[in-house]
Amino acid sequence: MTQKVCTASGKLAHSGKLTAVGAAALGAGLSGWGEAQAVPIVTDVNLTAPNGDLTSFTIDLNNDGIDDFRFSSLSGDFSYNYDGNSEVGSATLNVIEGLNGNLIQSTYAQARLTSRLVGGGETDVGYYDSGPFAKQLQAGDLVNVGSGAAQAFLTFYSQSVYTYADYDGVSVYEYTTRSLSEWDDNPIGFVGLLFQDAFGTFFSGYAAVEVGSVTVTRFGFESEVFGELIVGSGQPANQPVPGPGVLTLLALGATGVLAMRRRRQSESVLH
Repeated sequence: MTQKVCTASGKLAHSGKLTAVGAAALGAGLSGWGEAQAVPIVTDVNLTAPNGDLTSFTIDLNNDGIDDFRFSSLSGDFSYNYDGNSEVGSATLNVIEGLNGNLIQSTYAQARLTSRLVGGGETDVGYYDSGPFAKQLQAGDLVNVGSGAAQAFLTFYSQSVYTYADYDGVSVYEYTTRSLSEWDDNPIGFVGLLFQDAFGTFFSGYAAVEVGSVTVTRFGFESEVFGELIVGSGQPANQPVPGPGVLTLLALGATGVLAMRRRRQSESVLH
């Protein structure tokens, strides 16, 4: 019996043959254990979309040669004139896009807008609904196909600072807008991913993300249809753990080997 171990690269490594006694004991113990789910495939990477003009990278979650998700960062200065008004400022935007019908778990968040008259006046603060954002998950959370809302294009983080010259050409206002998503309080987390195979069947996955300058350090997926995945882990959520029966049988097998060796040693002494 050869045990197969799935590595990060997706290749199979062989751990060697079990002893006959150990294999027999293990087989007997597993007969009442039930079928185990496949171990999720986890890949460690270091992919970054640095701030600047639009930069991006893609990940192929299940290594089938087809890109599944695109992570993008846009940061820079802007200026334009419209109907006698002028705006000058800078902005940063981090987004994730599901390709080929793939989806990202989402949540809703507000944004904060502050404004003040340059040279005097009080600062006004307002809030508005800025729409859906990529939901932030933490290690230990669960991802499955039916868990919450999901969309194909979502923002992680957005911020802009700009000055606005009013129609009179004299009054100048400074505006700052900032998203109030979970990523603003904690720039490091996980995002839940839902991707589909060539037959349109969805599988669950995740990616470890840091926003600001978008970086992905790990991604993984559950190879079981409609499987449930523990975020940040290389183990499926309901992976069985060997019970006392298996351990007892292994111990009995080892005891049997020792007893047989002692018997043979005794026989050799008598003869």
